[in-house]
Amino acid sequence: VTSIGNSAFSGCSGLTSITIDGRITSISDEVFYGCSSLSSITIPNNLESIGSSAFYGCNRLTSIDIPESVTSIGNSAFRGCSSLTSVDISHITPSIADEVFYGCSSLTSIEIPNNLQSIGNSAFYGCSSLDSIEIPESVTSIGSSAFRGCSGLTSITINSRITSIANEVFYGCSSLTSITIPDSVTSIGSSAFYDCSSLTSITIPNDVTSIGGNAFRGTQLTSIKLPDNLQTIGTQAFYEAKLTRVDFPQSLKTIGTFAFYNMASLTTVTFGDGLTSIGEGAFHTTGITSI
Repeated sequence: VTSIGNSAFSGCSGLTSITIDGRITSISDEVFYGCSSLSSITIPNNLESIGSSAFYGCNRLTSIDIPESVTSIGNSAFRGCSSLTSVDISHITPSIADEVFYGCSSLTSIEIPNNLQSIGNSAFYGCSSLDSIEIPESVTSIGSSAFRGCSGLTSITINSRITSIANEVFYGCSSLTSITIPDSVTSIGSSAFYDCSSLTSITIPNDVTSIGGNAFRGTQLTSIKLPDNLQTIGTQAFYEAKLTRVDFPQSLKTIGTFAFYNMASLTTVTFGDGLTSIGEGAFHTTGITSI
């Protein structure tokens, strides 16, 4: 056998183990999709690629040895592999595909290649056992919701080639206590840090011009220095955070609706001359004594 077609064993829920012959160079799309009893697989050393959704829903698969010959892994390849604890993808380039480890809730460690260029949308969504990750200097983009729901993630290092923090990228990372945003970043997306309930401090670079809606909603931020070039604060951006003081830069033009809603600890607000609009309910709170 030199090839196995798409979905060849899809839905074989009783299949527990499989050995792939050395003449096979690629695992096709959805080939083991829904093989919910699969716990053991042997992959040949000359394998070159793993297709999209190849192991989607193989929730008893605890480990897999991906040979160095593999250079690409498709979208959702290991989605729903909730028993997978570790995987080495240090040889995969140039990107980690969309949703590739979505829902891998037992994944505790992962080796990311040093020459990786991008991390796809929802790549590690729901990897709740992942506690730390280092993004190499080669990465230039991180997709939306890439680490959403990684509730065990306590720290992350973002390199200086990243220019924007994507929408929902750290949404629900409830154990994240600190993060360093590099000076290269110019925008923070919607819900980027939504419900990061352990986040107490963050430094926003001066070149950030926009903070998206719900970006820091549900955090424990007690103080923040808004960047000198900031122009827009989105809807509910700091909704129910714990800020006590906010000094707005002269560059700021717009504050969205309910941006600082329900902040009883916020007592002092200082606006700059550039402000042109304040949204409905932006400062709907009880503690402000000075404006």
